[in-house]
Amino acid sequence: MIRSLQEMNPNVKIHDVGEKGFSRYGRILSYDASAVIDHLAKEEAVFSKLPKARYVTDRADLHDFSLFSTIQKEIYGELAIQVGVVQGRNQYATGTEFHQGSEVNIAVTDCLLVLGDRAVLVANGSVDISQMEVYFVKKGTVLEIYDSTLHYTPIETDANGFSLVVVLIEGTNTDIDAEAGSMLTKKNKWYVCHASQTQKIEQGAVAGLTGALLKIEHA
Repeated sequence: MIRSLQEMNPNVKIHDVGEKGFSRYGRILSYDASAVIDHLAKEEAVFSKLPKARYVTDRADLHDFSLFSTIQKEIYGELAIQVGVVQGRNQYATGTEFHQGSEVNIAVTDCLLVLGDRAVLVANGSVDISQMEVYFVKKGTVLEIYDSTLHYTPIETDANGFSLVVVLIEGTNTDIDAEAGSMLTKKNKWYVCHASQTQKIEQGAVAGLTGALLKIEHA
């Protein structure tokens, strides 16, 4: 998969999360998420037809899986968590964000993550897409993405879209009275968008992701 994506995107270096360099952004967790993946894979007929990505911060049906009790204890030290899903279609890196506290991801499908260093954004108020890296995540992989890592909506690897479980500290990404021009756009979410996202900028988002808009081509 990486080889074919690389051939179609010769100007973008696509890494694998199994590479040593990923350790600056997160780590692979050894949990068996097959039951969760089987549960969510049934939704492909729906998410593959979505015109864009859709994120649900917390889903009650996922809390029934014992895996998330284990993650709550071993990764979050018994802090309350939310277990959500981001699904749908996306080929672009239209923004980037960070949170306080790690994010645990489960790849229900293959997908790509565009990752960077939070310190660059905090120091400069912006980050160029050339300072970020694209990583391939194979279906079934469970990741801890550190809170020092910039990330955003996954990118699909084929025309069927993508599906990714998103575990965060409870309340993250929920609505607040955000101030125009502030990177704090939701509870525990610091976000900047690309200059191409004119509607979000008009609504007060910071245009802090610079450089050419990144698009990943696929078959």
